[in-house]
Amino acid sequence: MAGLTDTGFQIKTLSEIRTTIANNLRDSVSADIDTSPTSRVGQFVDIVSNELFSAWEALEATYNSFYPDTASGTSLDNVSAITNTVRKAETSAQAQLYFSGVIDTVVPVGAVFEKTGTGRTFSIPTTESVISGNALLLLANGIAASGTIILNIDPSYEVVINWDDTPSEIESAILAEIPLVTDVEVRGQFNVSGAVHIFFRAHTLPDTEPTLSDNVLTSSSGSLLTVTANFSNEESALTLATLPGYLTAPIRSIATIVSTVTGLNQVINIDEGAVGTDRETDAQLRERRSEELQKVGTSTVGGIKEAVSLIPEVTNVSIIENDTSSTDADGRPPHSFEIFVTGGDDDVIAQTIYNSKPLGIGVVTTVDPEAVRVGNITDVNGLADTLAFSSPDPVPMQVVVNITINAILFPTDGIQQIKDSIVAYFATLELGDDVLNHMLYSPVNTIPGILTLTILQTTVAAGTPAATNTPIDPTEVAQITAGNVIVNIS
Repeated sequence: MAGLTDTGFQIKTLSEIRTTIANNLRDSVSADIDTSPTSRVGQFVDIVSNELFSAWEALEATYNSFYPDTASGTSLDNVSAITNTVRKAETSAQAQLYFSGVIDTVVPVGAVFEKTGTGRTFSIPTTESVISGNALLLLANGIAASGTIILNIDPSYEVVINWDDTPSEIESAILAEIPLVTDVEVRGQFNVSGAVHIFFRAHTLPDTEPTLSDNVLTSSSGSLLTVTANFSNEESALTLATLPGYLTAPIRSIATIVSTVTGLNQVINIDEGAVGTDRETDAQLRERRSEELQKVGTSTVGGIKEAVSLIPEVTNVSIIENDTSSTDADGRPPHSFEIFVTGGDDDVIAQTIYNSKPLGIGVVTTVDPEAVRVGNITDVNGLADTLAFSSPDPVPMQVVVNITINAILFPTDGIQQIKDSIVAYFATLELGDDVLNHMLYSPVNTIPGILTLTILQTTVAAGTPAATNTPIDPTEVAQITAGNVIVNIS
């Protein structure tokens, strides 16, 4: 039976409509009337039947628009809004950039930079950046796997920087070797980003250009790296992708200057940027609405995670709780939790955590100081305060792809496509996701002309790649740059 039934709305099929009209004509006009599709009457019946069938379909669509499982598009937006679930709009990828060049060079608002080799661009949205004599960018042409380099500040001062020195270790070396520096901030590592940024916050150094000497930094392939030292902007500059939508910004991926800026020589992102996202699909909106309705309460682990996950630009959230009466192995006090967040605004995240956490339960961090994020909050008494939470520890990876090819079918930029496919796959990994070796084959196999394929991988710190999985701790996230994807064609 067509129409509204106990099991929902059922439409008449086109065949049923045509049969009904034809039978009515025979009953009302003549039992001998020809209603076959080739007759004039039959053709008229077909025209009317198609119009009525379209009306039935419209009725079905109207009925379905009232229910989240069957509504789509704007109708799904309207239904979801009833429970305060709003479709997520597309967002632009973000990246923090360091520049190098001539002191006092102004990098203006609107300056454009490219994610190298992709045609996708980023620009400075609101605040210009200035090259300063108080900051340096040491930039290698790859990721270091061994060796050292010496930074010379005036002939009197030398600082040895090892390939795997952390920012805090480099800061300590500078303060120990250069008494004229009393406050310094370092970001980046040669074995992670192939770049080190140094900001001399307080110093009485002479106004001389830095130099580098005794460079024996080498890549994983054993080749000597080229390293430059130039003045830089004191703080990284925020840039946004010029087009919204899904886009990653891995470490060192933004290295091409598009705009002409006199005095600007280099650009680099030494941290992974926030991923741009596409507009939420109907399926994603339905799933998120269901998850929100199923939340037991915001003070549960799941509730806190969900609340933070809903913040714009947040891409990953992980929570480790210590619900025991003693300090856990990582140093978390009794009855506390640590939350790891990638992306998003510090203040918004901190306030959301504070609003969601149970009364009397502490939020702690166990990561290195460089990985601690701090946001401003307003407490229940209306007083200003701060809340600290954690960033995941990045695990730099290296991947070796060994292939044989059909030279006719293999693209001219096939090696770059392989690198891009590996980098794109790593961008989908979340906190604690192990790097499964067999999963690396799928993105590479999309490139035509590959006859045989072997993929090896390991962490940068571990050394020799192998055809094994790499375990990742719950507080870590695996990362890779195109420079750490080695493609060998035999």
